[in-house]
Amino acid sequence: MKCLFEESLAPGDARELHNHAQRVVVRLNSARLTDPRFNSEGTNKGSLQVPNTVKFAEPIVHVVQNIGDIPLFSIVIEFKAQTSQ
Repeated sequence: MKCLFEESLAPGDARELHNHAQRVVVRLNSARLTDPRFNSEGTNKGSLQVPNTVKFAEPIVHVVQNIGDIPLFSIVIEFKAQTSQ
């Protein structure tokens, strides 16, 4: 089963602990993200999301915070396991 969604996150905002299945992320703009659990000193350490790139990502459990100056915008196709009904 596939789930398609638009991902956005305003500067300074964070998403609580959550998980993702395998997914493809289409990055639409530049943004700087961090997991504050591993950046407790509040520096600008984090990963730069490079615009106009497509990335395959393995499953993850994380917290994400936008430490950049502009909102994050991405399109995500997540591959979730089929559940029997």
